Amino acid sequence: MMQWIVNNRNIVFKSGTSSFDANIKAVVGVGDCVNATVRHQYANAELAWTILDMNGIAFTTPPGNHDYSGGPSSRSHLGEQFATGYFSANSRSSVYGSGIALGGGDMAYWIGSYDSTGANTAVKFVISGIKLLILAMDFFPGNAAWSWAYDLMLANSDCECYITTHAWLTKNGTRYRRTDGYGTNTYTMAAAPYSNSAEEAWSDRGVNTWSNLFGIFGGHDVFSGEKPDSPGWFWHRAPVKSNSSREQTVQQLFVNSQEIDRGCSVSVSEANGTGQVASVFLLSRRPGLGLIEGRMISTQSGEWFDARSPSFPDGTSWSASENLLFSVPFVGH
Repeated sequence: MMQWIVNNRNIVFKSGTSSFDANIKAVVGVGDCVNATVRHQYANAELAWTILDMNGIAFTTPPGNHDYSGGPSSRSHLGEQFATGYFSANSRSSVYGSGIALGGGDMAYWIGSYDSTGANTAVKFVISGIKLLILAMDFFPGNAAWSWAYDLMLANSDCECYITTHAWLTKNGTRYRRTDGYGTNTYTMAAAPYSNSAEEAWSDRGVNTWSNLFGIFGGHDVFSGEKPDSPGWFWHRAPVKSNSSREQTVQQLFVNSQEIDRGCSVSVSEANGTGQVASVFLLSRRPGLGLIEGRMISTQSGEWFDARSPSFPDGTSWSASENLLFSVPFVGH
């Protein structure tokens, strides 16, 4: 997957209003870098992500529940590679150094972290003159982490702010509540101040008032081929109006194709998804047109995600031809 990103950083998209070079500068992960906190899985994850480090593509990613050893009921269970290893703040800040040159004068900078771990970190991308603050937040973060993030957002008011956290929207496109499947209660996570569901973070911690927040990205919830009338799918875009004085639209995005990966197959099916593994969601900012666009591809099969077939798992939900999932107005800061 990472090698595909490097090899296709200048892939030409043709499915929108006009063709353009993707010009991939950075990767934003949504956690679960491993399935289990064991050494060989961390070694594989580090080997993969290092491909981006070695090729001038910046990345940031938060931990997911699978990046915890023994579950996230205690923050002390954070896995070794996020606590002190490759994904820790100490490690990632040394990679960023005084800045990562992304080509064309674009840069990526390390901004800081809540502590020495990689549970809550912040980086800044400066791309085509646009400043982007990316906050990678812990699995259902606690009050103190959200306060830290808010202060950073205010301190970087010249940046568009984006949050990536493992669990924000469910597979149905709604913000996580404590009682939802795979929510905080599933993992016996204590209530605030220890943890906050997405709905609590949005409403009670005041994320809905952040004046320069423009996007929140997540994964986590599992879609495994429910009934055709189910709203679940492998991705959802759920725009919501901020309660800040500027009333900007915040693009909430859920993407998780792990169940396709789990049922991987050497054969490829455009109907039920077998073989459509190692998927990447390609989010493109088009400032000249005032648009933001989304596309999703299986880096294994080279086929593109389509809208969900009304009769899924029958019908066709993947295509050999590039497919534009959405193209919506987006002005930003």
